[in-house]
Amino acid sequence: MQSLEREGVTFVQFSDKLLTPDSIMRNYYRQAYAKMDGYYSPKHYMEIPYWIPTIAGTLSPDTYEKSFHIVEDLDASVDSLRQKPDSERILFSVMDANVQQVHHIAQTVDRSIILGGYTDPADFSGYRHVRYLNAPGELTEVLVVKLDSPPDYSLFKGEKCIPRLMLSDGCLFRCSFCTVPTTLTIATPGKIEEQVEALKPLDFKLIFINDKSFGQSKNWRSIREVFEQVQQYNQDFLGFIVQTPPSLALKDGLMEEAGGLGVKYMEFGVETVNDEHLALFNKPYRVKHLDEACERARRLGLKIIPNFILGIPGDDYKATIEWVTRNRDIIPVVNINFLALHFGNMRGRLPWQPQTVGDRDQNVAQKSWLSQEDLARMKDAMETIYAISSRN
Repeated sequence: MQSLEREGVTFVQFSDKLLTPDSIMRNYYRQAYAKMDGYYSPKHYMEIPYWIPTIAGTLSPDTYEKSFHIVEDLDASVDSLRQKPDSERILFSVMDANVQQVHHIAQTVDRSIILGGYTDPADFSGYRHVRYLNAPGELTEVLVVKLDSPPDYSLFKGEKCIPRLMLSDGCLFRCSFCTVPTTLTIATPGKIEEQVEALKPLDFKLIFINDKSFGQSKNWRSIREVFEQVQQYNQDFLGFIVQTPPSLALKDGLMEEAGGLGVKYMEFGVETVNDEHLALFNKPYRVKHLDEACERARRLGLKIIPNFILGIPGDDYKATIEWVTRNRDIIPVVNINFLALHFGNMRGRLPWQPQTVGDRDQNVAQKSWLSQEDLARMKDAMETIYAISSRN
C-alpha cells in the first residue's frame, strides 16, 4: 500500500548507441578494456551516470519510487514515458550531446520534466511543464530532498563498472576550455566513508577518484583508508585511477606515494604535446613536465592514460603522435575528445566562438573553425593514435 502512495521519479539516460552510433571510439575502448583488469564499460554508457545515484541518494525511498529509463530508440521512449502517471517526475542531465533529443521528448511528453546540466537554461524556457535547475540546491524547489546525502546506487545493483568517489570538488587551475568551479571543496572523512559504503551494490575492481586534479586537495592520502574500507566487503578490489596534470604529479613525491597507496593508473590531461597550444589552453604544465612524469611512471610501474583534445586549429598532431609512440609501453589506453566551447565557460581565453551545436559538443568532430583539411588531418591523427596505443 505504501508504494502506491509514493510519487514516481524516473531518471532518464541516453544510450551511447543512440548518441554515437558506429563510434570508432566505442570499438577502440571495447578492445582496450578487454586487456585491462578491472576496466569495465557498461552496455549503454562508458560509466554509470554519476548524476543519477547522486540525486537518487537525496530522495527518501519512503517518499519516492525511483526508476531508471535508458533511451535506445527515441520514439519508443516517447511512447514509454507517455504511459507514466500524470504525477511522474522525469529527470534528465542535459549536455550538448543530447540537447536535441531532450527537446524532442519535452515537445512530445506532457509530464513534469526536471532538467539540469551544461546547456543554456533559456533554451527550455518556452515549455510550461519543464523546469531547468541551475544548481543541485534548487532540487528543494521541486522535490522533497535531503541534500548532502550519500549516493544511492540501488538502480544499478550488480552493474560491472568503475564507480567514482569524490575527495574534493572543484579545481584551482584555470584551463581555458574548462567549466569546473575554481574553488576547492574538501569532503570530510565521514562523507568519504559514506560514499564508500554506497558502492556496495556495484561490481567493481577499480575506483575512479573524481578529483579534477588529484593531489591538490590536502586529503588525497585518505585513499589509504578508502582502500581498507572497500576491501572489507570487496576482496577483488585492485586500487584507484586518478587524474592530475603532470606538473602536479611530479610535486613532492606524489607519484611515488600514490602508487604505494593503491593508485594503478594516472590520467594526465595532456590535451596536446605542444607548448604553444598548452599556453593557449592555460594548462598548468609543459612538455618537459610530461616527459619527466612518464620516465618516473616507468620506473614506478605506473600506467599513464593521456587525455587528448583534437580539433585545435593549427595543430598537426605530429608531436603528439611521436610522444604516444615513445611511451606506448606505459599507455594502455588513450582518451580522445574534440575541442568544444561548452556553455558556462566564462573564462574567455579562447579565440573562437561557438556557431553550431556541434561546436559545444566534445563528441562531435565537425567544428565551424576547422577546414576540410583540418578535419582530415584530425581523423588521420585519431586513427594513428588509436592504432599505436592498441599494439600493447
